[in-house]
Amino acid sequence: MAPKRATFYTYGNDDLCAEMQQFIEDAGILLTVRDISEKPFTAPEFYELVGNLNLEHFINPVSKVHPANDNGNDAIDRRQLFQMVTDDPSVLRRPILKTSRLVTIGADKRKIAEALQINSNGTPRETQNQHQPQSNRKKARA
Repeated sequence: MAPKRATFYTYGNDDLCAEMQQFIEDAGILLTVRDISEKPFTAPEFYELVGNLNLEHFINPVSKVHPANDNGNDAIDRRQLFQMVTDDPSVLRRPILKTSRLVTIGADKRKIAEALQINSNGTPRETQNQHQPQSNRKKARA
């Protein structure tokens, strides 16, 4: 079976991002890593990543550029967010992990493990067929 692949968006010298990256790589996942502090998203790239997902999930609530920290209003206009992200990617929660089917935001090992279909300790999940003895697999096909 081919190794799983994912894209990992990190931000600078963030220890939590480094820990999550190591957790994922230790599970045998091949990562394409992009540091968004060095190569920020363009608006079209961020739109492709976000699609119709709730933007609140992507915002770092303690960021000094978070809209709620400016005027007490929690509502985030999509166009404003896209502009904020291209101007200053520190507004984003991180890391961001993109698999072929999911986007996971933040350093929640359980959610990352679910997205990558690995165990929460970082080991690859084995399929049911791998646990069955060879003779049982043949019977299951019959």
